[in-house]
Amino acid sequence: LQRDEEDFRVKVANIFSTLWEKGVNTVFVQLRPNGDSFYPSSYYPLSKYIVGSYGLAASYDPLQIFIEQAQALALSVHAWINPLRLMSTSEISSVGSTYKIKQWYNSSTYNGKYIVAVDGTYYLNPGYADTRQLIIDGVKEICTNYDIDGIHFDDYFYPTADPAFDQLSYQRDGKELSLGDFRRKQINALMRELNETVKDLKS
Repeated sequence: LQRDEEDFRVKVANIFSTLWEKGVNTVFVQLRPNGDSFYPSSYYPLSKYIVGSYGLAASYDPLQIFIEQAQALALSVHAWINPLRLMSTSEISSVGSTYKIKQWYNSSTYNGKYIVAVDGTYYLNPGYADTRQLIIDGVKEICTNYDIDGIHFDDYFYPTADPAFDQLSYQRDGKELSLGDFRRKQINALMRELNETVKDLKS
């Protein structure tokens, strides 16, 4: 279950006071570790780290509290996102059907194409415009709804060297490239599109 709101506020305030006293001026907050969200989102389910398990609702917005308390001490807030990694193969079944990742999971067309399981965890395949757009929409949502100062990405690499991961997209679009170059092209496209989206919203 979600932590009691007052308890959460006190803990965040104590952490930020300590950081401020030590001269820290910027905080990074993890917002998407596993294709989920640390704030109420239209694109990603609430994280199990916020509400206990997938499929549950939040009674308050922890990110808004985080930002308010950081700004009260003039701390800059940066969002930290893992763009490709989703939840485990067992956890994804608990995600609501309103989210695209669950719709793709349930689809015989897109499961194994848009989302691919590797060693017990699903990943978005960035070789498709639709999957990149989901990541972009999530970032756009953060920039639109919250007063943050930066977006950072972690683990934005393919989870395996196995050609089977993106065989269909490579066969479709990558014939003139090596598999490595094709994959780098997809990540470059994602980062370029994300940069353009963020700068359009907050130059």
